[in-house]
Amino acid sequence: MRKILIITSLLLFLYGCNELVHVSAEEFKWQYDNRHMQSIFWADYLGEKDGKVYLFRKRAPLIGSKWKEEVLFTEVDSLDADFLNRLRKQEKLTTQNNDNAARRKGGNLVFLVDAPATVRQLEPFKKLKRDSSVMDMIKLVGNPDDEAGSGIYILVYKLEDGTEVHIGAANLNESLMYIVHVSKDGKRENLFK
Repeated sequence: MRKILIITSLLLFLYGCNELVHVSAEEFKWQYDNRHMQSIFWADYLGEKDGKVYLFRKRAPLIGSKWKEEVLFTEVDSLDADFLNRLRKQEKLTTQNNDNAARRKGGNLVFLVDAPATVRQLEPFKKLKRDSSVMDMIKLVGNPDDEAGSGIYILVYKLEDGTEVHIGAANLNESLMYIVHVSKDGKRENLFK
């Protein structure tokens, strides 16, 4: 619980949120369930604190180019037990500005808190299965070094031999689209055979 408090405080400081917005339990659940299915905004669950649950959301502007950032919250006791249990079991994600994190759309850096050390050899990537999600993959090979995508996630892993592995996915919870090994001279080899 202390980690969530620290993460929430850090996020509020880093993002300089425009608003803290109270929403109904139904609205919170809808925003959470649809956080990866919309093109004009995205959201990430922040955690639970003092009887409230929090969701960070960024919305594309109708006019201009500056995204609106806000933290949505609702009371824990207004949520149904099944949904609250889903929230509590969710993987602990956090955002942080560092070089060893996977970029999320909108320029935020996200990584799995309890991920293993990032692998630097090619062999573990060859063992990944097409039906793995990004989160499953991170649990096996660690957090990516960078993200190169625009529209989809293209996660980049830098290997010790100077080559890279690029992994494409539509979002963090769907199956991987491709895994490509990129040699130093730019030659690409598909690791999904």
